[in-house]
Amino acid sequence: MQMTTLDRIYPRDRLSVADNTCSRDTGEAELPEILAYLIETKLNLNLSHCMVIEIQRHSWRVKNVTVYSGTEELGTLGVDVHQEKITLSNRAIGEVMVRKGYMASAKANQLSANYDKFFRPATPLVKANMLRKEAYNEMARERMAQTNKALPPIRSFVESLTAHVMDNFDKYKDIAIDNDWSFPNLDVNSLPSLYSDYKLVDEIAPVHSKRDGFYVYISDGVCLAADSVGRKIGAHYSNNLPTELSGKIGMLKLAEDKTFIRSVGYRQQQDFFYILGDYDEHTK
Repeated sequence: MQMTTLDRIYPRDRLSVADNTCSRDTGEAELPEILAYLIETKLNLNLSHCMVIEIQRHSWRVKNVTVYSGTEELGTLGVDVHQEKITLSNRAIGEVMVRKGYMASAKANQLSANYDKFFRPATPLVKANMLRKEAYNEMARERMAQTNKALPPIRSFVESLTAHVMDNFDKYKDIAIDNDWSFPNLDVNSLPSLYSDYKLVDEIAPVHSKRDGFYVYISDGVCLAADSVGRKIGAHYSNNLPTELSGKIGMLKLAEDKTFIRSVGYRQQQDFFYILGDYDEHTK
């Protein structure tokens, strides 16, 4: 491959170098001319795109280039020195190229066409689906963490109680305290509710075969609702939400990221939530 250097690429205002801790001039770093042409062309044609370059320290050559649109990562441009080709990889390409997960070419026109086709911001529904998977995994991890917090004997005890005792556990605790039940060095006012904690653990991760729930993604003034498998089930303007849905989203907006609120839902991040309950009931 014919090589050139970074200092020959323009524009430079949206091109940066990752972890530049070396005193050597990054402009001297080498890269294939075809990659330099692709970088320069796409930065000029896509004013919202910016790129971050990673350089191999031992050879002082460009290793790969990560492409962003705002804060959204669109994909990576790489160098295959053995095949003398430029590689393009991202989530969309990985779904198409099932076996190797990336596209590679030494032809400028082919690289340019594939870049235009696959290096674009995700649609709101695709973004919602990606966040849905992240949220579900986070809730599952939180469920496991909450479950593991309980000592095995306590967890075993709670799980073995009959439905009647579980439903009335808090009342029984209050009766015991009112009748002067005590334990040395234990503040009765700080006693946990085993039933409530157990119910919280049970609600944290959505078990869709047993429990209703849906995901909400807010983007560009639109509130998009998706079901457990990512299908769109509704959309609303953010400033005109149904009262029930607006109330729960409002509560979750006050919480921190990756927080579950009992009987309300889960906040993955500031614009993505899991709401407990049936969507139709929230939008009547």
